[in-house]
Amino acid sequence: MLEIPLRKMFLRMLFWHAASLHGFAINVGKAQRFLKHYIDTDLWGNILRTYPTAEIDDVWMSLQLLMQEFNDVAIRATWLGGQ
Repeated sequence: MLEIPLRKMFLRMLFWHAASLHGFAINVGKAQRFLKHYIDTDLWGNILRTYPTAEIDDVWMSLQLLMQEFNDVAIRATWLGGQ
């Protein structure tokens, strides 16, 4: 239930972060399919870990990771945008 709205805003925040790193002159494509080309590999690995398996514990863990990554990226994007 929360996956769709959270994922949508998470991807938007990731785009803002990537755009702030590249002067807002990027095109991440439909459904952000080129996003991985504009962010570092560690962040991309963390993003992939936010997609859960069918196990209940994995779903909760991925949701917590998604919230943590959203917070971290939001802080970085805000800081970069203010420069």
